[in-house]
Amino acid sequence: MHWLKSSFILTALWGLPAAAAEVDVRLSTREAVVGVPIVLQLSIHNAEDYQPPTLPDIDGCEIRSAGPPARRSQVSIINGRRSESSSDTLSYLITPRREGSFEIPSFHIQADGESLATDTLRFVATKSDSGDRLIVEITGDKEQVYVGQPLNLSLKIWLKPFRDRQRRLTLSEGDMWQMISSHSQWGSFADRIRELADGRRRPGGQEVLRTDSEGQERSYYLYEVDSTVYPTHAGSIDADEVQIVVDYPTALGPSRSPLGGLFEDDFFGSPFNNRLTITASQPIVGEARIGSTEVLPVPRDGRPDDYRGAVGQYEIVTQANPTTVDAGEPVTLNIGIAGTGPMELVQAPPLHELTDLTDDFRVADESLAGFVKQDTKLFSTTIRPRREGITAIPPIRFSYFDPDAEQFKTIYSEPISITVNPAESLAMDSIVGSSRFEQTENDATPIRGSELLPDFTNVDNPDAVLTSQVAASRQSSWWLLVVLPTLVWLAALVVKHRRALRHCLPRLRSARATCLASLQHADDGPAIVAALRQYIADRSGKPCPTNATAVGALRTLGMYPLAGEVESMMHRLDRDAGGAALLDNSSDHDEQVAQAIALVDQIESACAARGRVRLNTAKRSATDGTSKTVAQRSAGMLSAFILALTASSATAAGPVSLSPQQQRTVLAEAAQAYAEATAAGSNDSAEAQAGFEAAAAKYQLLVDSGVRNSLLYRNLANAYAQSGQRGRAIAYYERAKRLAPDDPVLSTNLQWANARVSSAPVPSSENVGADNASSVMERLLASVRAGNANVLQAIGRTRVIVVLAIASIMFWGLLTMRTLWRPFPVWRWAVLPLVAGLLCGGLLLLSDTAPPPAWNAVLVADTVTVHAGDGQAFASVQTFRDAQGQRVRVIGERGKWRQIQTPNQQPGWVEASNVLLVGPGGRVGEWESGRVGEGESGRVGEWERGRVGEWGSGGVGEWGSEE
Repeated sequence: MHWLKSSFILTALWGLPAAAAEVDVRLSTREAVVGVPIVLQLSIHNAEDYQPPTLPDIDGCEIRSAGPPARRSQVSIINGRRSESSSDTLSYLITPRREGSFEIPSFHIQADGESLATDTLRFVATKSDSGDRLIVEITGDKEQVYVGQPLNLSLKIWLKPFRDRQRRLTLSEGDMWQMISSHSQWGSFADRIRELADGRRRPGGQEVLRTDSEGQERSYYLYEVDSTVYPTHAGSIDADEVQIVVDYPTALGPSRSPLGGLFEDDFFGSPFNNRLTITASQPIVGEARIGSTEVLPVPRDGRPDDYRGAVGQYEIVTQANPTTVDAGEPVTLNIGIAGTGPMELVQAPPLHELTDLTDDFRVADESLAGFVKQDTKLFSTTIRPRREGITAIPPIRFSYFDPDAEQFKTIYSEPISITVNPAESLAMDSIVGSSRFEQTENDATPIRGSELLPDFTNVDNPDAVLTSQVAASRQSSWWLLVVLPTLVWLAALVVKHRRALRHCLPRLRSARATCLASLQHADDGPAIVAALRQYIADRSGKPCPTNATAVGALRTLGMYPLAGEVESMMHRLDRDAGGAALLDNSSDHDEQVAQAIALVDQIESACAARGRVRLNTAKRSATDGTSKTVAQRSAGMLSAFILALTASSATAAGPVSLSPQQQRTVLAEAAQAYAEATAAGSNDSAEAQAGFEAAAAKYQLLVDSGVRNSLLYRNLANAYAQSGQRGRAIAYYERAKRLAPDDPVLSTNLQWANARVSSAPVPSSENVGADNASSVMERLLASVRAGNANVLQAIGRTRVIVVLAIASIMFWGLLTMRTLWRPFPVWRWAVLPLVAGLLCGGLLLLSDTAPPPAWNAVLVADTVTVHAGDGQAFASVQTFRDAQGQRVRVIGERGKWRQIQTPNQQPGWVEASNVLLVGPGGRVGEWESGRVGEGESGRVGEWERGRVGEWGSGGVGEWGSEE
């Protein structure tokens, strides 16, 4: 009982609830010195979880953390009672920068889900009496400057040396520099002080004479720090951010440290030997006194409209790349501005406001961000010529204020000569419309012969464009047009010759039906016996040439009673007079046949019962022996199926999520942008180019949202083609053909786009075997397939299928009519449909059995560098110029790189953004899968990745230059 009581008391004591969280705040002192920090300690007691507070701002003070929180825990047991306490202390340094009274307002701390408020604290700050010991001045090299004009400032610190009269010791200028506190504020000189500290250096001091406040010359150490500033506002130079704090020594004493005392700082170092150190000091603060330099505002009279605040002397240069383009194509314009002012603050010229530039070029209405390199700031932008025939980029002007001349100046860059050719697709202003054969003399791009012009009319019906489709299979169902009429003719043959077939194919009937038919036609006893023996042989699966073998077969099946009856009947029938005479009595004949039929029915029932028993036994044994295994396998298969679905959903790249209404809105915006660009094409190629790119971006967004539709792909390809991105146009025309192979508009537009690819041969999906053929037969077959593809494209696959259907129905219909009705000279009428059917079937068969193309991707960049590995660090294998639209085969992927096989069969790696997969899924390996997958989310604007200096530089490995 005593043990239970003690246990209960101990449990009660240990189960006492923890103390509630508390917070208190305190200051190290209530009277501070300007420039010298005081410590604010915030203690949080008995809190398991808390959020560090954000201290309020205090005007005239700087607040910063003094380090990580300090954790303290304590456990005490008094008179058998156990108590725990913990506290976290957060320390902050508060540095007053001016005299006055300051208040730290109450703030809240979240601890254990509660909001705890602190008390309000007050303290005062006074200036230390530095006397003549510390003097700080800032002087400029000019008496008058303009806002933004560079001004060289010099920070001068006069510090009186400390003298220990008892030891007759004077601290050196290095010792006194060490006394400058790390709590000093350096203002615009901070970068220079940090630079010296990083180099383990300090400003050099020299001993000079200076008159003090009493008019007597005293010895001082003078330290000078130089800096260049750019005033940001008119008036006087702001020196409030400079405040020098010195821990001025008041006494020296023996050092207790074997290393020489208290000064081991990397920046200030230890100025003392192992014998003496500072034992007492007094903080003194030096407020900087500024010179008489006056800052004047930049005048407003005569200020140019394009002035953007530059002050100083400047020069401007420009560079364009490329210098030969088609109307509407981008030109990279680089602008370099060099000068004496603060280059970080220099802004680019407002190009969109320069009418002499915007009249001929489309310029983005945006400010340019540049980067500073030494004394030059570089800007880069893209401009587009609006029409053909432009011969130069006009000079770019830049205005600035020259403070020496006290006037505004405007400088100009040199004009840049360029050549602007007619837009490749926009030159034919009648190109948007129905496809047709024509040749005009006014077209800027000549049409060879009777070339079929493309149809760039987009379809914007949401119901037609936003409905996903499944890729068309390589093996179509046209062969049913041949098979079904043939089956009808065969059925007619069967109907006409059904009697002959019934006798020629008796085995098509069951064993019982065959036996009953034989019994009905039996004329004597031996015929009945023969019918029974044949029936028993069919049911037992064993030959029964004699009565004894037939009876034995029944006994083998376990039908002993029936075997006896069959044996008796056979013996009775064999006693007939040699079995050669007919039965004299028809009633006896019928009775014998009826008995035989009854035996057949009994054998049939016994066989059926025996089969059910055997089947049930097998099922029971299988269930008893493998039910657990089957259940386990089923569960395993189900789990594997679920895991596969989960993995596929987890690894599949999620498309852009758009609701049906959002898709309709995006489609409408794309259609509007496309229509506006089409309308602007004849007057302003640059505006049209930008409009087509905007439309392509909208259509691309729909593709990225998961819509797989041939009309959407065609719309996107048209927008890419009109904006000059022929590589992407070809890729999406090819994707559209995978979904709608019989669309004549796609074939025409793709042929037009292929004709504008560089001089390298363009492989097609029908003739890819010709280049790699190793024998005469293979080359001949490849040529036949190529010719077949040309014929099929010229006629139209749909027309060929219609002709095949009519020919097949006519030919087999004529044969069917001749079979069912009276004969007539069928070949007189059937030769023509037979020939037409054979020709159409051959065209379709060659097309559907063509090998898959040897390429599965299209290059979409003008310049493509092939590397030996998947990274820029690997050696360059080849560099192809004017590569956009060329076909390659992607054979591997790794991160943001894809391995391709180039036209000369040399593998290499290119950036994934430079190649676009043409397969239905946009992934490697899905070219032949026929699945609808995630499309390649190419983005408009990737043509701008080319760098300055690479245009027109030539190089080894141009397309078509290697055998």
